[in-house]
Amino acid sequence: MSMKHSRSPDSLDDTPYLIPPPDDEARKCGCKNETFRLAIGLVLVFMIAISWTGATQFGRSVYDVNFDAPYLTAWFVMCFQCVIFPLSLLAFVGRRKKLREYWNKSMELFGPDGLTLRGFLKFGLIYALPLNIISILANYLFYRALKSLNPSTVASIFSAQSAFVYALSIIFLKEKFFFTRLTSVLLSVGGIVLMGHGEGFQNASTVGVILTAIAALCAAIFQVAFKRSFGFPATGQVAVIVTYIGLTNLLILPYFIFIFKHVGWEHFIWSALPWKLLIGTALLGLMFNFLLIFGVAYTYPLFISIGNLIGVPMNAAIDAIFRGEDFDAFKIAAFFIIVTGFMLLLIPISRIEYFEREVCCKKCNKRNDEEDLE
Repeated sequence: MSMKHSRSPDSLDDTPYLIPPPDDEARKCGCKNETFRLAIGLVLVFMIAISWTGATQFGRSVYDVNFDAPYLTAWFVMCFQCVIFPLSLLAFVGRRKKLREYWNKSMELFGPDGLTLRGFLKFGLIYALPLNIISILANYLFYRALKSLNPSTVASIFSAQSAFVYALSIIFLKEKFFFTRLTSVLLSVGGIVLMGHGEGFQNASTVGVILTAIAALCAAIFQVAFKRSFGFPATGQVAVIVTYIGLTNLLILPYFIFIFKHVGWEHFIWSALPWKLLIGTALLGLMFNFLLIFGVAYTYPLFISIGNLIGVPMNAAIDAIFRGEDFDAFKIAAFFIIVTGFMLLLIPISRIEYFEREVCCKKCNKRNDEEDLE
């Protein structure tokens, strides 16, 4: 499971091009910048959907009679975040000046002097470690839920995190209130409740629904905390933060694997670990994270969100074809309700403001006309 990192949802062109800008590539292929961004956007939609779907499906497939360890899975997947920033440096091979600019801008996170030991340790204690704890909790609950639910159900419920982000943003980020977005929150919550009803409230799968909802809430807390701490950082800075979280996870949190195994909370055999499935889950999660962070530098943020959305029906199709899952009327209705709530959040704020202003004006004019008639 991966979590989106804060980006401005309202501007399509405010992303700083710390990765080589698309204009150079567009000139090479003879395309206009607009056409290039649209073409890249379509490719990214497909790749994000594939990576998100694959990571979820692999995360379900790791479970067998010899492996029941959601924390180990979550920890292993998050360790792969360590390579995100180093991988981004490969884009500047043979371009020392651009590399230096990218590095210096990214290292501003640690203070005006750039990367120093004091700044590095202080950043880790104040930001990376707390964010890592929230992230590992969200990932653990996500993979724990996959033990009892099919991936399509988990993916659809987890998409409600965007609605939770808005609700938390109103409280902690002083986000402006919009009735349309409140409707999105209510639809998401209603869809989750309906999904629980479809699973049967006395069924063990209901625990999976609750765990997924809590995982989505934790992911939303992560995003709001990220935005409250950093605002809208440059692309390279986001990569540094995510890499640092992965490094903190690698060094500080592996000890819980042995504790959980010792007390019997997790079961696995060291000599029979499903390495192929674990590595597949981690690589697809890494691909998903990388596309989220750097894809927005090449195309519109809307395409990134659509990629997440398409992952829901893709998971459902795979579950139906390869896992033989049946979807009753309650589950199908819940899917559509949650997805509808997600789609409402994709409407730009400028259009929401215009729509709600027009509705209010019409109501006011109608009321005034009625008063005049009286």
